[in-house]
Amino acid sequence: MLFFKGVLVSMAGPTPNYAIQHVLSTRSPREAALENMVMTMVSLTRGLADRGDRGARIVFFSGKLHDMGAGVDFEKILPGVLQYHVPVGLKGILIAALLASFMSTFVSTVNSGAAYVVNDIYKRYINPNAPQKRQVWLGWIASTGIIVLGVVVGFSATSVTAITKWIVSALIPAFVAPNVLKWHWWRFNGYGFFAGMVGGTVAALIIPRIVPGINDVNLFLLVLAISFWRRWSFAY
Repeated sequence: MLFFKGVLVSMAGPTPNYAIQHVLSTRSPREAALENMVMTMVSLTRGLADRGDRGARIVFFSGKLHDMGAGVDFEKILPGVLQYHVPVGLKGILIAALLASFMSTFVSTVNSGAAYVVNDIYKRYINPNAPQKRQVWLGWIASTGIIVLGVVVGFSATSVTAITKWIVSALIPAFVAPNVLKWHWWRFNGYGFFAGMVGGTVAALIIPRIVPGINDVNLFLLVLAISFWRRWSFAY
């Protein structure tokens, strides 16, 4: 499933968050290509560091995982490795790096959401001639609302693992299909993008409740099929 997801994500081009922000901030196709090259190198380094971290968790924390039995809690692995198996100086560096990684993703996502609200909704449909000062104020309000909504969702979640599995197996296929088709299918349009996005998101929310305990791979393929079908139907 992860390999299939990786292929689709690669075909979809820059993701509509920090990746597309980086590309749109360049001044020429050459700069965009260089930015992509740098991001690829950074992502490779991050991926290797992540694999090393996971290997360390398996080596040093396998005994404690075995002691947990069937009720193993994977969310305790990283804190346990940092607490018991990392020296003090390196522990501070790793925690700072984790916080920096979180903040970079967090800020990019919040900025993207506020940009959608201000540019794609308010300026396009409500007030096209809005002054800059009002747009800035609206951006602050939208950013605050997105953060508050995220905090509420975070407190309502019972498990980081469950949320991550749902994002990978249900939400990602709902979003990856339009980003693939918009680059590779000439009949694809904005209405199809919207219809498929809504159909895939609704399916990702409803199917786990209708079919509790559904296999993650089956959920991924089912949501992906519904998302593609909605886009296909609107194109014709």
